[in-house]
Formats: sequence, C-alpha cells, structure tokens
Amino acid sequence: MTLSTGALGALGAALAAYIITWCASFTMHLLNAPVVLYHEQKDRADKLEGLRQAANDAGSPSFDIGFEYSPFDEEAHHHELHAHHSILRIWVENLENRSIEDCRVIIENFGPTSTIRKGAMLLPDDRSDDEQNAQFHLAATERKFFRFIEVESYSFGFGHEHKDKFQLTIRCDQEGTGTFSFLGRPSLGIGEQYFATIAVHGKNANSRRIALTIDALSATNIHVVRSNSTPATIKENA
Repeated sequence: MTLSTGALGALGAALAAYIITWCASFTMHLLNAPVVLYHEQKDRADKLEGLRQAANDAGSPSFDIGFEYSPFDEEAHHHELHAHHSILRIWVENLENRSIEDCRVIIENFGPTSTIRKGAMLLPDDRSDDEQNAQFHLAATERKFFRFIEVESYSFGFGHEHKDKFQLTIRCDQEGTGTFSFLGRPSLGIGEQYFATIAVHGKNANSRRIALTIDALSATNIHVVRSNSTPATIKENA
C-alpha cells in the first residue's frame, strides 16, 4: 500500500482486508458447496425412502384370501333326506408372524340381485350348522376355510313319486337354525351371473378383499373366477 499513513491509509487497509476476507470466504463456500449439496440430497433421499418404506409396511395386507371349488357328485347324495355339499369355500391365511384376534369374513357385495344384506358374515367350515358365531382367531400362518355356496339336496315322496330336489344356496350368519332352516336360505337363480366382494378383517390388522364372478350353470354346478381387481387394504384398529 502506498498510503501507509493517515486516514486514507487506514481506510485502504480496511478495504483491502475486507476484500481479502470476502474472497477467502467465497472460495471456501464455493469449494464446500458440492459437499453440502451432496449431503442435503442424500438426507432428502433417505427421508423419502423411509417414508416410502413406512407406507409400504402400513399398506401390506395381513391376510391372503382365495377360494376352493369342489364339484358336486349327484349320485353320492342320491335319495338322501337332506344333505349339503360345499362347492365353493373361501379360505383366509394369516400372513403375520403373530396371531390375529377378532377376525371375520364379510360379504361386502353380492349381486346384481340377492336376498343377502351387506355385512353378512361367513361361517367357519369346522362349525356346526346351528352355531352362528362368525368371529374367530387366526394363529400365525394359519389358514381357515369358510362355507360360502353349497348344493342343498333333499328328497321327498315315496315310490314312483319320490323326487330329489337340488338348489344352490348361500351360507352365512343371516340364515336361521333348525331342521328346516335350509328352506329359507338365500339361493342362486339358475342361468344367472353374480358378482361378489368378500373381505377379511381382524383386530389391528390390514384387511384383504377378493372379487369373484360366479355363474350358476345348474342346480348343482357353478363356474367361478377371480375378477380382475386389486384387493384393497384397510387398517383396522377396532
């Protein structure tokens, strides 16, 4: 500096020091900017990945659900006073490594025409006909079957007047009990097509649904396929 004394010299020194300090600070920030930007982007990506993983975990169903079709053998039930054969059963499986309590399998929709009210529950296949408690527990990885559509067969008349009667009926907790309760069970119309949505729920578990298309081909035969729909999941805390 040529102005080494006086006010101008002090002002020039201060200005020079400011410029040197600013340049040094700018250079340090410039060199450090890629590192800071990298860490900011990494933290953001880690947070997004954590949120995505949490969302996936929260939406993963606690159950698997499917169906089992078993053809009806008319000769095996010939001339029986009253018999029923499950040709369509629904199964549910616990996908958790823990037991799930207060489970229930619900008919959410059945149509286009049906005498079943929404919310009807399916009965486990290991229960007797007169037991209407449809709630159950599932142990870890346990699978359980439920009656859904059956062929009801009953005989009446004697000798040449003897006849066998068959009909497709829907089993649920809305039916009555007793010896002749099958007469009041909701039935399927022959030649009709039905669409059903069935859901399984449980306490503190993610629900699962299945959509089915059912064709009533005869009084003893149906054709059933799984509809092209993605099962929804709902978190239940009740």
